[in-house]
Amino acid sequence: EDGGQRWNRTTDTRIFSPLLYRLSYLARPYWKAGFHDKALIKPKPPQAVKHIRTPRWMQPSISRTISLIEPKSLERDPMRENHTALITAGASGLGLVIAETLSKLGITIHIMDQDEAALSKAQSRLPNASFSLGDAASQSDVEKIFRDLAVSGVRLDYLINNVGIAGPAGLIDDIDPTEWDRTIAVNLSSAFYVTRLALPLLRATRGVIINISSTAGLFGCPHRSPYVASKWALIGLTKTWAMEYGPDGIRVNAVCPGSIEGPRIDSVIERDAANRGLNPAQVRADYEHQTSMRTLVTADDVAQTVAFLCSDGARHISGQALAVDGHTETLASL
Repeated sequence: EDGGQRWNRTTDTRIFSPLLYRLSYLARPYWKAGFHDKALIKPKPPQAVKHIRTPRWMQPSISRTISLIEPKSLERDPMRENHTALITAGASGLGLVIAETLSKLGITIHIMDQDEAALSKAQSRLPNASFSLGDAASQSDVEKIFRDLAVSGVRLDYLINNVGIAGPAGLIDDIDPTEWDRTIAVNLSSAFYVTRLALPLLRATRGVIINISSTAGLFGCPHRSPYVASKWALIGLTKTWAMEYGPDGIRVNAVCPGSIEGPRIDSVIERDAANRGLNPAQVRADYEHQTSMRTLVTADDVAQTVAFLCSDGARHISGQALAVDGHTETLASL
């Protein structure tokens, strides 16, 4: 590229014309008086140059700029008040926070959970929701629940495959095969059982499927083989289903939380500490230092991401695994 070409590119009129216009406009009083007049060149108090103003159309609109870059809070949407979300394991923990978040947006909530006591408590917090007692890892339970939903004529817009367990901790040669089978059944097979029966309803609404995976589905994690296997597989299903059902207008994404504050991660830390012969406080500090932001996340962090993926703002987001984790660097013991 010769000098002339570089100059032409540098002096692109799209960039320089507005700038030159503004400079010439501000310099106009000096041109009229002549630059030899030193009195004009001396600094003057503000009131002496009040007549020199930048045209309004050239002034940057700060308020307009801020409105474009500020994230809008999720608000109740009257257009979604006839929409329904089905959440597995939605009676407690992360599932309940997701249910409450979507409910505030006007979405009707249906919760499937095998914990009867938790369902009773959830009913008091979500009086307008409906509930089904059943194990998402049981094909017969899932089939019965969908028969009941068909009878009630419910529509389905959002499926949140949230159910999951931590599974056993330890080296693979120390893990009981029955614990392996149960972890895979709850964390992976449940998503298959529920989604296959939800698809006819989701096709009718061009709905959304969100699979709750984990950062353990993006990294290796020592002593957590069953859990890691199930969460990696869930991301594989997410990407495959996005390809298979995208032509039907169905979006499929995975959300990958980091360690979430609460009783579940506390129990994981206790078991991990016992296996490693360490103090739980030390193991918790290790978990926090696995992320760049040196923190665990909250259930509300994850629920807000789920709500966004259910919104029109995410209408072209599909086949993605979105981490909500403060940027995990490793899941290896530090």
